[in-house]
Amino acid sequence: MSAKRNFFPLIVVCLLSSGYVAALELKKWNYEKLDDMQLLITKNNKAAMESSADIKTPDGDNTLMISIEEISEAAQSSDIQLRFIFNGELKAGHKYRISFFSKASVPVQDIRLMTLHSAAGDTVLPGSFIKMNIGTQWQKIAMSFTAKENLSGRFILPTIFLANKYGKTKPGFWFGPAVFSDITGEAVIQKAEAGNNKTEQAVEADIKIPGNIVLWPQNEEIASIGIRPDIKTPSNQPALALEIKKIYPKSESIQLLYLDGKFKLQKGTRYEVSFYCKATETGCFEAVIALMGKPFTVFSTKPSYVISVSKEWQLIRKTFIADTDSIETLAAPRMQFGAYGKTATVFLGPIAFKEIPLPLPFNLGDNNWRVFLNSTPPTQIDEIPDALTGSIGTVKPFFIQAANGSIDLAALNKNEFKSRDCAILYKMFESKDSGTMVIGVAADWWMELYINGKLFFSTMKEGNVSHDFIPDDHIIEMPVKTGKNIFAAKVYSGSAGWRFICAKPGRGIDEAALLVIKEGPEWKALDMTKVTVKAGTALDFSDLPEKRVPAGSLGRLIVNAEGHLAFEKDPNKAVKFFARNATPWRLSLDDVPKESIKKFAEDYARQGYNMLRIQCIDLFLVACFRPPFKMTAYDSPGWLPQNADEIQFNKDAVDRFDYLIFCLKQNGVYVNLSVMNQGFANSGYRPPVEGRYDIIFNPKWKRHWEVILTYLLNHYNSYSMMKLKDDPVIAVLEPVNEQDFILHDDVFMKKFTPLFKEFLISKYKSDKELNKAWNDPNASLNAVSDITEALLRKGDAKAHDAVCVLMKAMADITDWYINLIREKGYPGLLNQWDMIIRTMEIPVRAKMSVIAQHNYHNHPGPVKSKNLVIKSKATTIWPEMDMSISHASSLNSSYFRAAALIRFLDRPFMMTEYSHSAPSRYRHERGLYFGAYAALQNWDSLAAHGDIPAVVMEVNYGPFCGFESALDPISRASEVVTALAWFRGDVSKAKHTVELTLSHDTLFPKHILTSIGDDYAKMAMLSKIGITYPEIKACGSIGKPGKPDLSLVPEEFSPLAVNQWFASTSAVAGGKFPALLDTLKKSGLLTVDNKTDYEKQIYQSDTCEIVLDGKNETMTVVSPRLEGAIIKKNIPVQIDIVRIKTCSKPASVVLACLDSNTSLGNAVHSLLVFSPNALNTGETFENESMQLMVEIGKLPVLLETARLDLEIKTSRSGNASVYALHLDGTRMVRIPAEMTGGILRLFLDTATLPYGAVFFEIILE
Repeated sequence: MSAKRNFFPLIVVCLLSSGYVAALELKKWNYEKLDDMQLLITKNNKAAMESSADIKTPDGDNTLMISIEEISEAAQSSDIQLRFIFNGELKAGHKYRISFFSKASVPVQDIRLMTLHSAAGDTVLPGSFIKMNIGTQWQKIAMSFTAKENLSGRFILPTIFLANKYGKTKPGFWFGPAVFSDITGEAVIQKAEAGNNKTEQAVEADIKIPGNIVLWPQNEEIASIGIRPDIKTPSNQPALALEIKKIYPKSESIQLLYLDGKFKLQKGTRYEVSFYCKATETGCFEAVIALMGKPFTVFSTKPSYVISVSKEWQLIRKTFIADTDSIETLAAPRMQFGAYGKTATVFLGPIAFKEIPLPLPFNLGDNNWRVFLNSTPPTQIDEIPDALTGSIGTVKPFFIQAANGSIDLAALNKNEFKSRDCAILYKMFESKDSGTMVIGVAADWWMELYINGKLFFSTMKEGNVSHDFIPDDHIIEMPVKTGKNIFAAKVYSGSAGWRFICAKPGRGIDEAALLVIKEGPEWKALDMTKVTVKAGTALDFSDLPEKRVPAGSLGRLIVNAEGHLAFEKDPNKAVKFFARNATPWRLSLDDVPKESIKKFAEDYARQGYNMLRIQCIDLFLVACFRPPFKMTAYDSPGWLPQNADEIQFNKDAVDRFDYLIFCLKQNGVYVNLSVMNQGFANSGYRPPVEGRYDIIFNPKWKRHWEVILTYLLNHYNSYSMMKLKDDPVIAVLEPVNEQDFILHDDVFMKKFTPLFKEFLISKYKSDKELNKAWNDPNASLNAVSDITEALLRKGDAKAHDAVCVLMKAMADITDWYINLIREKGYPGLLNQWDMIIRTMEIPVRAKMSVIAQHNYHNHPGPVKSKNLVIKSKATTIWPEMDMSISHASSLNSSYFRAAALIRFLDRPFMMTEYSHSAPSRYRHERGLYFGAYAALQNWDSLAAHGDIPAVVMEVNYGPFCGFESALDPISRASEVVTALAWFRGDVSKAKHTVELTLSHDTLFPKHILTSIGDDYAKMAMLSKIGITYPEIKACGSIGKPGKPDLSLVPEEFSPLAVNQWFASTSAVAGGKFPALLDTLKKSGLLTVDNKTDYEKQIYQSDTCEIVLDGKNETMTVVSPRLEGAIIKKNIPVQIDIVRIKTCSKPASVVLACLDSNTSLGNAVHSLLVFSPNALNTGETFENESMQLMVEIGKLPVLLETARLDLEIKTSRSGNASVYALHLDGTRMVRIPAEMTGGILRLFLDTATLPYGAVFFEIILE
């Protein structure tokens, strides 16, 4: 890792005198007399000094010769010193230089040079130390420094340490006249020379760590350094340029070292390294403070710093606390560029290295805060006011004592708030000292923090990022002064919460706390060669729920009289569709043989799937195979084809798509096809995402969409021998994926302004009528404002007019889609508007004959990288970002139940995207939780979102991250449980139905941007629930399911949060549920002994099969063929015939019968699914909270090990055989089991298995 001196000569950066101006010579040693010279020699060493007229410098001057005669084996470099004595004064702020020629009889390295103030006991002058290499040819040496204070008396300017371990050859040294000058105001030019390597550098005179700069390896084909006087830092200093010419996979391959043998680190002392940096190409490099040579000890509580480099200058400041003393030469810092990722030139300003004070201990005095709610932020915030102003007038404060540093502002305001309501919080505290205090803060959702009237921290751009809301969310330094300090916080509410947290963080700001997942006792690797399910294994679900026939054998998919999916040749039999999402590049259709496509379809069906939702076909068919894509300039000439013959279709891509459709059809797998994601462009370019919205406004985009539709529907598949529009394998068509309006996108919303104006002129005719309707005397038809999210949330007459414009735009484009699709000849089912659970979309959804929805729990979120590690090159969703992760349980969230309130009772409901996303800690909940409740609700289709779990094919899959993955055993376990609980029908559908009747007047204008209240949604855990909206007629046939058991008009609505990627609804209780529960019981929908208890947050379904404990975040399911539990604590759980005695980790435990028409208690063949957690090898988190994933890691996948002690009651009395299974269903190893008195007892310790396993096959005789 280090540059070995016998192979790579050091590049030494030293100061030269050439090019100086306006220098004032203060002293010159010309060696005519040696009374102002001193050769200091300790005992056991010998050396001689004499002037020489025989050997001249390049300037023709006489020289001083030093002969080394004897060196002790224990000699230190200071044991022989050549001292130049100067008597005089130095002025504070003045810049000085010492310069001379030098050479040696043999090359000598690591000669130290420094200046001393003898009058102060030989104190080293700051910034006056360098190390140099002296060669056999003359070279000019120069060193400069700045006096920090006025000094006078005797100085050593300089002293040169000449002792070294020279071996048998004792060198001689020659020095030209030494010149000491005052160079204040002069431009400083440095040159470095080592052997034949030369470089020029203009540098800051006041370098905090002077000395040698070393590039390793010294190979011009790999990298080189040089000075660029034409490139200046913001502090007007020339830059050091590092040109990276080749890229290596290891970060150690290219290193730039700033060496210092003088500076000594002290354990427990805090330091700061700072410098300016930019580059021609963006990238990252790693920096450490470490020994120059072996063992390369790192002296920081943080192992390394990752520096993200942009194309603009940025000042890098990094702090650390030394965790041990340093003795030998430091690399301060050692910069490692091998993982920069691309060739580039990196420009670096001078390095500043200094000791800084340790932070003050956390101490804000008491926990009392003065809180103003719904107040207008004051302009001055350096004093604590008695009152503030707000929209309602004078705002008086609350005096609150923060419990554990947390203040629930929503509860303080009786949960009445809207997004971005403002609270101002004040606290006065005393500090004995000035300095910085480390505090931990969090807010739901935005905050600005002030100390003594000055802003010092803000999250207004990205919000809190983390959803854990703990002090470790943001560990920051707050500047404080001695005496009284005023701490103030402006906290702006999110859409689902409003709180502030300030407390002592769990770690220091300079402490390293990275959590790196590694194989060991806690994590067991999977066998990555056994991923795709094999035929005939316990995981072979080919005939689930019944034997397959080719897709289309029973005609097209329709909506039957009960409002469920059915086939036109068998309309009375409802069918469910178990699906996954796929984009063609996830199937790697572009680079695998056709045999693999055929195998994929077979393998996909073998896992039980009978539908595939395909997205982004528009990108694939023009050879835009997989990200990262080249992006087209928006609306650039020719990029948006207006006719099919303008589109450069890729023949191989089209052929492979046709073959995929054919193979799916042969295996009984139907297709839900999204017509457009972003649009067709040519030559591998990807159109911008705005296109999906511009269809509403731009005739060119409408024409482009029509071209795509026409091509797809009329395309003849030579394998299926029919056009796509005639093929019943296409079960559902979606015009555009996720076209729901993103209201916080101001650029998009401005496009509605002309429509808004047109609507108002048509409706009101005059300003007078508009003023009257809006109760606003300033409103004018000639000055119509933009429609904004803030306007819509007001819920007044103006908001009502605005939402009417938006809803009309949605309705118009929907009608256009429907009419065009029917005109082109496709007679099948349609869905649209599938992303946001929002009341604004309900009227346009009512037009659809099938309702589709996307829903996510703990959706991963990209955030600006903290650059804590060098990232691997593995393909992820957001490779340049860190990932924010929530580890909240889904069991008491709105994840499932909010979706239940968007389901229309008279037509099919398809969950076409959903995920409890990786690497969330509790994603093992998804299978039992979502699967069981989807069965209770009798939903028609479930399609998890993410990589296909059926087959890896020839693809070199990387580590998993985000959504669901083929290689995530927790995702695979959830899919198996879902297949059994919902698809096979092991969990019963609800006995009763609750209808929520909606109308325009119920929803608008007050509830434009909400969802139906969470208290109504909780009924989804008890009985079947859904909505009706009779004012709008559907575009196709829908069902007439009969009279519901209970019909209600909702009176309560929940706040809604929408971002670029997903929407979420509030789970805050509104107080309505106790009355609703009483109504359910009085109406006979729930029996008297039903266990549902509002206070305890326990919910039992009307079938009595599902019991959820919201407070403890646990759940049990009991059905004749399946039992399971979601466990948080290691305590016994009695389900029914299954008893969990011990479960050492939070996990999902499910046991299901695999025999046909047999109950679990009588089963011969059953499957145990035991899923705790899984991550990638080397996956790295900021700390143990795992809230921020900073590195995705690599394969193999590691499964968290756990112990499970399980008892199963059975009617069987013979021998038991239990096997751990690989992901492909093949048997790994036999597991010990005991059969005693009708009880099968299993003792699982997955740490003892050869590989990680989540599936266990049980066979009883």
